[in-house]
Amino acid sequence: MQHGRKIVKTRTALAILAMSFAVTLSKESFSAEPIPAELAACAPFLDRELALLPNLRVAVALGHIAWSTLLACALRADPSSVPSPRPKFSHGARARIRLRAAGPLVTLLGCYHPSRQNTNTGRLTREMLDAVIGAI
Repeated sequence: MQHGRKIVKTRTALAILAMSFAVTLSKESFSAEPIPAELAACAPFLDRELALLPNLRVAVALGHIAWSTLLACALRADPSSVPSPRPKFSHGARARIRLRAAGPLVTLLGCYHPSRQNTNTGRLTREMLDAVIGAI
């Protein structure tokens, strides 16, 4: 039974990581962050993706952009579910928010983005990433 639970947990983590990656937009310069207009243009698509995940319980935000984007999504879905003051991003941060109107509360976990810069400089290590995934 434990083995089956681990597989489900791993699949859930991979699905959440894939969703979090989708929040970060593709740009000509990979070091450039998306501008607010780009994030706003993508917001309806993210909302539709989240609507397709009725059993979502945990979202891993890979970087501050994903964190802020998912908090903005929660503000659109159910403003009362976002704590005040708004939770700040940090590696290992957690917040409970609602990403779909009348949906379940979702645990939002913060993780430094696994960019080349963050991994090469040691800002994000394998152990740090494992710790966040282990919290799922």
